[in-house]
Amino acid sequence: MQGKQCSARKIVCCVDILGFSPKFTGLPGDKKVIEYSRIIEALKSACHRILDYRTEPPEFSLKRTDFYWFSDTFILFSNDFSFEDPPDATEDLIKEFFHSVKMLFLRFLYYGFPLRGGIDYGEFIVDPAQNIYIGEALIRAYKNSEEHEWAGISITSDFSKLISDYGQLQGLLIDYKVPIRKNLNQVLKVIDWPNDQTIKQKQDPEEYIRSQFQKYCKPLDDKAQRYLKNTIAFLRDRLNSIGSRNIPFQ
Repeated sequence: MQGKQCSARKIVCCVDILGFSPKFTGLPGDKKVIEYSRIIEALKSACHRILDYRTEPPEFSLKRTDFYWFSDTFILFSNDFSFEDPPDATEDLIKEFFHSVKMLFLRFLYYGFPLRGGIDYGEFIVDPAQNIYIGEALIRAYKNSEEHEWAGISITSDFSKLISDYGQLQGLLIDYKVPIRKNLNQVLKVIDWPNDQTIKQKQDPEEYIRSQFQKYCKPLDDKAQRYLKNTIAFLRDRLNSIGSRNIPFQ
């Protein structure tokens, strides 16, 4: 592989679908293909600007973010960049990336596929021709979220420090005590998906989250119930905060 590939440093988001197996168990083969095709279209739409929503499938324009998927695991990754690059261009790239991640979460949720994931910055080696997608940033992104008990996407502490002064990210990220196994919490920056208008304008946002969790696997088992409870707690916390401040987010 070329030296440039081996030294590539990118933002990487690794997410997986909560309860993927029970959601698909029992579906006939053709139904599985239809449902998974919807997932891939949601992935593409989150990572592209869309030219025309009226076409089926929608017409996509330039990518905001690159992506790769396998089964219930989805990886988003940015172009190669350094924090020594011009700050305005760097901040724009990061803002576009987080916007794509938020759209990914919301669009998957719409189809009843809650996501859990992590985001990091660092080494990520990509060679699509050889089907190679590896690197320390991917490993850290995955490990950052595997103990989290909710539907949500968090950012590693080290990456959070690198972007702490970027004002354009207001409205996309928020600090939150993320629920972890063994009844622990960890304060991390997370994607602020409840801040999106599609959530805030719902008549009953909490009921919407419940219904989307239950869309393909009702009744929920104890683990899913715990994840649902923690996800709604985050939603409630954010909506209460937004309401108390009475300030429109960007």
